[in-house]
Amino acid sequence: MEHDLHLELLYNVSRKTREGLREAGITSLAQVAALSAEELQRVRGIGRVTAPMIRANARAWLAREPVWYNPLPEICDQCGWMFDLETLQDGTPWCLGWCDEHGNTQIALVAPVEEPQVVTLLDGQTVTLAPDSDSVWTVFAESAAVRPGPIYHWTGYDSAIMRSTAPQDVIDRLHARLHDLHGTVKRSVSFPLGSTSIKVVAAYLGYPWPGYNDWFAAFLDYREWLHTGSLDALTRACMYQRADVESMAWVWRWMVQDGGLR
Repeated sequence: MEHDLHLELLYNVSRKTREGLREAGITSLAQVAALSAEELQRVRGIGRVTAPMIRANARAWLAREPVWYNPLPEICDQCGWMFDLETLQDGTPWCLGWCDEHGNTQIALVAPVEEPQVVTLLDGQTVTLAPDSDSVWTVFAESAAVRPGPIYHWTGYDSAIMRSTAPQDVIDRLHARLHDLHGTVKRSVSFPLGSTSIKVVAAYLGYPWPGYNDWFAAFLDYREWLHTGSLDALTRACMYQRADVESMAWVWRWMVQDGGLR
């Protein structure tokens, strides 16, 4: 029953905001959806930006389908690269992955080599091994320069890591092209989900996630490869990286094809 859908289902909503809703006598998602964005702004903890998001999320849960509440930005009509990275505990990247809008993936990772070299994994994926993170960034920059367009990523983490770890020439060439696809999702469309994680959103939209979806498992497989040379372990680690960017391409294609409010 729609009246049984409780406020805890709302994602990206703080406990204080939920308390504000209850103080206003709003205890179900049906009540949230019935209010206008302007009426929701009268609730403690809800502002001009968050009101449409919260209302759309309540409507998505009630309808059991995505709800658009802002048009898709025009930049998202452009083909580009989907980009993701994996880092060590200190924030230094050990692996970068990127793919085109069709999911054709490239991967570069830090390895005990003197010069960049390409290896083929057990599943046919090719990977560029590079001696350090600066070299990995350079491999990515040279590949991304081949075609124009946005470099889509999920959350601000990837852009922050680029600013803090990439060589300055890479930052100068690529940073202005970065576009946070996660931020666009949050501002444009809401799903009947408890999270806006790429893994959750992509799976909801039908992406068949291969292998595991645990970043730490990928890191352990990477470490196993470094210590043992196991190509099987490296294949598993890179399958995880490939899935991260392929799933982003999957979500991007859905957004463009669905069209939102256009």
